[in-house]
Amino acid sequence: MSQNQGTFRIGTEEAAIMRIDEMGFTPDQKDFIFADWPEGIEHYSWLLTATRDEIVAWGEAGEWGREEKE
Repeated sequence: MSQNQGTFRIGTEEAAIMRIDEMGFTPDQKDFIFADWPEGIEHYSWLLTATRDEIVAWGEAGEWGREEKE
């Protein structure tokens, strides 16, 4: 590696954030996607491999975090 070529490394969370940003989710959807999930790194790893359709299906199953209003 030449002197001018640096290695750029990012973590799993940062990579997941970049990938989701590129997929065109709304701000509310991103809030749900990146909520404080207890699975932590497993959740971010899943976001790196899941298709957009899989993420949408997961979000819809959780109603994107919406609370029912009575």
